[in-house]
Amino acid sequence: MKSLIRALFCVCSLLCAAMAGATAETRGEIVAMKRLTEAQYRNTIADIFGSETGIYGRFEPDYRRDHLIAVGSAWTSVSPSGFEQYERMALGIAEQVLNEAVRDRYLQCELPKSHIAGDACARAFLDYYGKRIFRRPLSERERADRLVIAAKIMQLGGDAYEGLEHALASLLVSPAFLFRMEILEPDPAEPGGERLTGYSKAARLSYFLWNTTPDEALLAAAGNGELHTRDGLR
Repeated sequence: MKSLIRALFCVCSLLCAAMAGATAETRGEIVAMKRLTEAQYRNTIADIFGSETGIYGRFEPDYRRDHLIAVGSAWTSVSPSGFEQYERMALGIAEQVLNEAVRDRYLQCELPKSHIAGDACARAFLDYYGKRIFRRPLSERERADRLVIAAKIMQLGGDAYEGLEHALASLLVSPAFLFRMEILEPDPAEPGGERLTGYSKAARLSYFLWNTTPDEALLAAAGNGELHTRDGLR
């Protein structure tokens, strides 16, 4: 059963990854894309889920120039063995988060015994952690795809928590998490001009200053447009 669930997870994750560039948030031009370094990955997971969350797997080497600290890998692809390691780490992280002993820290509601696809608790969990993981809100399609994964796991005999565990893991192997994508949008203050989206600015600032993911306050500033103003950037 576990091997069948793992195979389903791999297929669904690859399909979600293939659709990652087709969401409304990423239809703008991608002007930069850097893979998270090992330090950035570890810092990000610690900031989202807690420093006690273990990360089990091997990272592909980071690119460093003249012995400087890597602020983003120059590589824009992941090898098959590298993806397997990311998959292993994602499943391990998700298993810890949804473990019965600690899940109440992350999930403040009870999942249904069936029909998870339309469940408000599962949707709220994915919306909250999806925004932290992707550094922007999930699109409806991205959320729906993860609920489909959860439902498929339940059809194979898993419970709702196992389903949500695999849905969470699929977020953690998405290019939207593993890569920092800087995306342009039309600039209303300059007809015909473009600017980085607020969420792209938030990620750039956060990883440059602290080498980790934007916190909730910075994401909120990105969402309400503050980062497009001088005062908001101070």
